[in-house]
Order: sequence, then structure tokens, then C-alpha cells
Amino acid sequence: MPLKKIKEYVEHYSLKDDAHCYALLDAHREAIEQRISELSATAEIIRYKLKHFQEIRDGRQMEEKEFED
Repeated sequence: MPLKKIKEYVEHYSLKDDAHCYALLDAHREAIEQRISELSATAEIIRYKLKHFQEIRDGRQMEEKEFED
């Protein structure tokens, strides 16, 4: 959570503004879950590329040899 939001949270906490504190935490949770989703999708793409890296590399080498012949 950015320092600005932490400061806002602390201020509202000291005022016993539970609704505002809850809203800040919930918004932060939502942002974190969105980021996790984006990172998971990126990780899945990287796993796919790693799994097929050798095949892709070998295929590219085969195409280069075909052009040389």
C-alpha cells in the first residue's frame, strides 16, 4: 500500500472511521488480486515458452538450414 494510503488509513483509524478503513483495505486487496492475476498470466506465458523453447529453437534452426540448401 502506498505511504499516502497508509497515512490516510491511520488518520481514519484514529478517528474510528471503520467504514473508510475497510474501504481502503478492500481497494488495496482488489488491486493486489488484479496484479496477481496479471502476473499469473505472464508466468503462464513464460512457462509455455520454456516448455517449448527447444522445439521452437530446433524448428527455427531447421528453417534456416532449408533456406541454405
